[in-house]
Amino acid sequence: MTSREFIDEVMASPICPEGFLELYSDFRRFQAEAIRALLEFHRVCEKNGVLYQAAYGSLLGAVRDGGQIPWDYDVDVFVPYSEREKLIRALEADLGDDFYYYSPETDGRCRHMIIRLAPKGYRTEALHVDVFFLVGVPDDEAERMRFAKKIKKLTEKRFYKFVNIGEESRPGSRYRMKLMLLRAVYSLCPIGLIQKEYDKLCGKYPCRESEYFVEGSFFADKKYRIPKRMVYETELLETDFGKVRVPADHDGLLRLIYGNYMQPPSLEARLGELMQHYRRLKQFESYGKKN
Repeated sequence: MTSREFIDEVMASPICPEGFLELYSDFRRFQAEAIRALLEFHRVCEKNGVLYQAAYGSLLGAVRDGGQIPWDYDVDVFVPYSEREKLIRALEADLGDDFYYYSPETDGRCRHMIIRLAPKGYRTEALHVDVFFLVGVPDDEAERMRFAKKIKKLTEKRFYKFVNIGEESRPGSRYRMKLMLLRAVYSLCPIGLIQKEYDKLCGKYPCRESEYFVEGSFFADKKYRIPKRMVYETELLETDFGKVRVPADHDGLLRLIYGNYMQPPSLEARLGELMQHYRRLKQFESYGKKN
């Protein structure tokens, strides 16, 4: 579905929000900045031989919609964990002056284990390319789940240790109470120990020797596991915003993650997702832009 088709469907619907055209035009501004960051990430990876592929909604949009999902702006990519240091060196050497990246390597108090890349002038809390690292896992299903839960737990420890409660929740909300409690619980956990244990786990099963992979953060314990061929066999796909690297068996990966991925959600669900994204983007924009 194109953006024009989405607009026409919303405008013809009785649930069309007031001022939708103006709102969506502003939303498209954020979409364009996210894609600009993706294309820069693609350029750096291709130049330096860093293996990556579009992931999650970015892959879904590239394949199903020919570009971006019209009601989404987020950009996700997968990179094998073994490429992490190579990627950092590539970003340090070749990332354009209009962009920056944020990760535990750039800030010891970074709350996530992933890397986020953004255009200068925008905060990574909202507008970014999320670089998720794929981690090799044992073949046995029960062992994989135990291993994945350990990775998830370590990423949670880092997140709750450094989370900005004021920016992530509303005063008086249950979620705010939860964040305050968990931040207190993990505040005394040494970050060096958390990172050391995480790095050790992620390197336990070498990527090139592993037959299956999981995403090495909050989503590590998802029920699916990604086969090696879907990680290392990639191709360039032409989209309406340019070329992006995708798994050669992108149909197989999308079915593994989403099932019947060609069927879009209901209009109510799509509008709800759009409004949620837009509110978050405007929220962080109001906190001030980071240069």
